[in-house]
Amino acid sequence: MFWLIKDLKENKQPFTIVYFHHPPYSSGNHGSKYYLRFIWGFIFEYFNTDIVFNGHDHCYERGKVKSVNYIITGGGGAPPYDVGNNWWTIYSEKTFHYCLISCNQYELSYKAIKPDGTLFDSFNIYK
Repeated sequence: MFWLIKDLKENKQPFTIVYFHHPPYSSGNHGSKYYLRFIWGFIFEYFNTDIVFNGHDHCYERGKVKSVNYIITGGGGAPPYDVGNNWWTIYSEKTFHYCLISCNQYELSYKAIKPDGTLFDSFNIYK
């Protein structure tokens, strides 16, 4: 955990994105890993993390807790799982998909896209 704090503290980039496997917030079959919320949630908020990507659940879900966007992007290969929604959920869907991010020092553009090219979720972050 100390390596994470060190990396986030030393980060000078305009946007901060973190990725790890088990989601702190998930409405999918495997559900949330509550201990990660309590261990890392405060750290992500404190260091102004913009996006936390997770997998584990084979679905798509985007949620927001305080200033942090939590995205489960598990729709890349194995059959998708059913997914519900919860108080943090902005969008969720059982679908194959990929995520596309483009950014410069002032704007991050995020898109979630189905294999046929259909855009089904998006947002922008401005600094």
